[in-house]
Amino acid sequence: MMHFLRKIIYKIYHHKIIFINYPLELVHNILSRNLKILSIKRALKELNIKNENFKIYKKELIENLYLNEIFSKFEDDVSKYSDYKNKIENNVQYQIIYSVIRDKGLENILTTGVAEGNQEAIILAALNKNNNGKLYSIDLPGKKGHLTYDKNLRQDEIGIKIPTEFKNRFQLILDDSRLILPNLLKDLEFDLFIHDSNHTKIHMNLEYYLARSFLTNNSLIFSDDILIYNNSFENFLTHNNIYGFCIKPKLNFGFIANNLKSDYEIDNSLERYYKGD
Repeated sequence: MMHFLRKIIYKIYHHKIIFINYPLELVHNILSRNLKILSIKRALKELNIKNENFKIYKKELIENLYLNEIFSKFEDDVSKYSDYKNKIENNVQYQIIYSVIRDKGLENILTTGVAEGNQEAIILAALNKNNNGKLYSIDLPGKKGHLTYDKNLRQDEIGIKIPTEFKNRFQLILDDSRLILPNLLKDLEFDLFIHDSNHTKIHMNLEYYLARSFLTNNSLIFSDDILIYNNSFENFLTHNNIYGFCIKPKLNFGFIANNLKSDYEIDNSLERYYKGD
C-alpha cells in the first residue's frame, strides 16, 4: 500500500503537479511507520548536517573542475558546464552523499554496483576534498539483458567517469558481492555502505542484512532504486524495526541515518563472542 502511494507521489513530482503531493505525503508519513518522506531540510536534520554547511558543500560539488571536465566528455550539448551544473542541481542524492562525507569526515566507504561511476566520482570528490579516506567498490562488467543495469560495459569501462586525480583513493573489486561482501565487511570497518547493484529482492535483502550485521551503530546505510523495482528497502526496515527516509522529489533514494541495534543484538553479537566479552 505505502509502496504504491510512494510511486504515485513520485510520478506527480515528475509531472510537476507538486501541490497535490502535500496531503499525499502527510497521509504516507502517518501510515508508514518505518519509512518517511522528508524534505531536504528535514533530511539534513536527521543526518545532523547544518543547512549552511550543506550549501557550502553543494557549491563545492557544482564547482568541482575535475567532475565538470570528465562528466562533460559524455555530454553532447554545447553548453557543457550548464549540463553538469544542472545534473548536480537536480540530483539530491549526489548532494546528500557528498555532504555527508564532507561533513562527517567519513573514511572507509563501500559501494556495490559501479557501472560508469557517476556516484563513485561524487564520493571520491568528497574524499579528495577531505584529503582522507578510501572508497571500495564491487562490480562486474555489464551485460545487456542481464541483471538490472541493462547495458554492455567492458571491464575497462567500469568507473569510466571517475577522474584520474581521484583514483588513488579508489579500489575496484571485480567480483560477485554475494561472495566478497562478508569477508570485506569483516576485515574492514566501514562508515558508509551504499547498495546500487543487482536490484532483485533476494540480492537487495542480502546486501542490506550483511551491511546491518557488520556495520557499527553510528554507521550509515544508503540505497539507490528503493522504489522502481520492489519494496525490499521498506520491508528491511520493518523487519528490523529501524527507521529510514527518502528525500523528495527523489523518492527512489533511501537512507538509514543510524544503523542502531538493540541491546539484545549487541550483547549476543558474534563480535562480542569472538572478543570473549
